[in-house]
Amino acid sequence: MKNIFENLIEKYKLEQEKLLKISSQYTTLRTFAIILAILLFFYGIFFGGALLIAIFVGLVIKHGKIKRKIAIIGHKIFLNEKMLDRQNGTWTNFKVKEEWGRDDNHPYAKDLDIFGKNSLFQFLDETCTYYGSEALADMLSTIERDLSTITSRQQSIEELAAKIDFCQELQALGMMAGTHNNPKDLIQYLEKKEAVFAKIKYIYLLPVALWVCITSFFLWPGNGLAIGIGVLFAVQGFLFVYFLPKTAPALALLYNFNKSMGAFKAMFDITSKEIFQTPLSQKMQKQLEGSVGFAVRLSRIESFANMRNGGIIMLVLNLLFLYDLLIVLALERLKGEGEVDTWLRTLGFFEYMASAAVVPMAFPHWAKATFTDDLCITTADLGHPLLHKPKLNDYTHKNISIVTGSNMSGKTTFLRTIGINMVLANIGTRVCATSFSAPITDIYTCMRTTDSLTENISTFYAELKRIKMVITKTEMPVPMLFLIDEIFRGTNSEDRIEGAKIVLRNLNKPNVMGLITTHDLAICEIVGESSNYRNYNFKETYENNEIHFDYIIREGVSTTRNAKYLMKMVGIN
Repeated sequence: MKNIFENLIEKYKLEQEKLLKISSQYTTLRTFAIILAILLFFYGIFFGGALLIAIFVGLVIKHGKIKRKIAIIGHKIFLNEKMLDRQNGTWTNFKVKEEWGRDDNHPYAKDLDIFGKNSLFQFLDETCTYYGSEALADMLSTIERDLSTITSRQQSIEELAAKIDFCQELQALGMMAGTHNNPKDLIQYLEKKEAVFAKIKYIYLLPVALWVCITSFFLWPGNGLAIGIGVLFAVQGFLFVYFLPKTAPALALLYNFNKSMGAFKAMFDITSKEIFQTPLSQKMQKQLEGSVGFAVRLSRIESFANMRNGGIIMLVLNLLFLYDLLIVLALERLKGEGEVDTWLRTLGFFEYMASAAVVPMAFPHWAKATFTDDLCITTADLGHPLLHKPKLNDYTHKNISIVTGSNMSGKTTFLRTIGINMVLANIGTRVCATSFSAPITDIYTCMRTTDSLTENISTFYAELKRIKMVITKTEMPVPMLFLIDEIFRGTNSEDRIEGAKIVLRNLNKPNVMGLITTHDLAICEIVGESSNYRNYNFKETYENNEIHFDYIIREGVSTTRNAKYLMKMVGIN
């Protein structure tokens, strides 16, 4: 039985096929109209030729709209194919936006695969605007401590998950925009009320005078009019060159968005008209008031600006119409009339929420997280959201867990499973489990520490610095979850055991919960010091000289070893 995304793909492909046939018909009609118009002009039938030119222009406009619909449907097919990729585990081929999340000192982003290749950002991202991507990156990298805010997000995300058509229309229009440039320069320009060209706002009278002279010259040829036309051409040429250093930067702001304003206008339009029931979405929607009208005007100006993008055309248009100055004057009339930054950030909010909504869309069986005041994580069928068919675990965690187990048994993946699901819960979307209850906590990890030649830092010292940061953060009166993998792997066994115990004693605080993994079973002895520590383990079995992992977490200390077997498997005897 086909799922919803397969049905949508089939539906859109049928629509696309119909529109492609209509588009082909329009191509034929346009060709016929222009050829017939040329023939009529050739035989002196000027009225008929002009009529066919008008018909040709109408066909071009209508054909353009059809081609736009075809493009949007193509994007929707692509979006639904991406949803299937998420379900099938083949999403790792999605485009990666490397500009986000490069901070190696972030509390958890690097260790939990929040950004970059094969990351949570890549898995979720359906944003197309700069502010949309920025909002998604901010939400994934910032812990929201206010429960009411998280609850509001959950409600809005669930509502958007039920609005697949709206979400995909918004995303497809964003793809039509074709730009991901930061709009800050354009925003600063439009929200600054200073008018650079205020003193020449009546300059449009010059091209009017020029065309009056040209028209008069054709009706009543004379040397006086010819001289007047020449003078006006010279004046306009001089003004074009004189003001070019000021007009060029303003026009560059429009070119930076590469004909995308029409798509932004359409995005504002559908978002403003959509009916939302949840308070957060309604509140954000109100912030779009006035955006559509402003975007229509700005889109029109951008369209005119793009018509002069070419050396000879630009020169001719400026000599005839002072084109650049007229465009910049029209742009200046928009200054201070709109909350452009607010509108674009609001659009980014809906893009972010629609990206978060892909989780309940694609995985409706995943759980809605609930939040508790107790420092305790209780889950059923918990799995890693980025893995296809992950191993599921039931787990209740309180205070500090020491996780032991052999190599490749699943310890590190389990830590990441806990951490990344906590991030999903915090942004307000569903988690990979059938039930998930957790407190709202800051998250600090120490998992991928590496040495640095440039800073003359060893792996062990890098890990010490990271753990020191974790311990320092526990001094704040804020609930915290720590995840430490293979503690002090960069030093000898004796120092590792003693150092780990010191760290665990420092982390044993009322506002702290966490997990560490280790191969040193001696560290597990600290459990006898306090009821706040508990041992867990992963194990493996051996059959026919092969190792088998079940990736199930159990209470207690690990009793298995596999280093010799792994060495044998790779040919080291």
